Amino acid sequence: MAAQSRRQSLRAVLGFIAAAAILISMRSIYQGMRHQEEMRRAEAREEASRPADWEQQVESARKTAEGQLEAFKRGDWKKAFTYASASFHEQMKVEDFRGMVERGYPQIARPAEIHLGKGDWHAGGVEVEVTVTGKDGGKGRYLYTLAPEDGEWRVVGVNDVPDGGPSPRPTAPPPYVPSPGPAPRSAPAAGGSA
Repeated sequence: MAAQSRRQSLRAVLGFIAAAAILISMRSIYQGMRHQEEMRRAEAREEASRPADWEQQVESARKTAEGQLEAFKRGDWKKAFTYASASFHEQMKVEDFRGMVERGYPQIARPAEIHLGKGDWHAGGVEVEVTVTGKDGGKGRYLYTLAPEDGEWRVVGVNDVPDGGPSPRPTAPPPYVPSPGPAPRSAPAAGGSA
């Protein structure tokens, strides 16, 4: 009788464990379906937010990215800087821009070969994947993010694309925030003029 009671208890515990496993599996399936539905809705919102002429705008933005890269290729830093957004111009001069690009994006600073991807409309801006081979032979993949500014497309950011990884996709074109570099020894005190 005690053995039969233990078997019934064991069956009840195993039944409970099986039911719990089924519930956990169902929850995971539900969450996956919910995620897919959220992604579908986000894609539909993105599609609806595109202007009627979005393909022409993407091509225009691509030409802006290409213009900046060609200026880098020629060593024309002043021209390359003209393609940058107003936030760059508010926060730095051409020399600072050059230093930032040379330190952070050496292949872009001295490109030997440039390949622009198709480009895509995203969050009111355009993203263009770019593959650059530097004069040193090093290759890099980057995601140029461009935004409309006073009727023109301007570069608002550049992100590295990890090797073999998908393109990073910011939720909106990021504002430029310069990374603090080493301050010159004769730099004015905070609040002073440059």
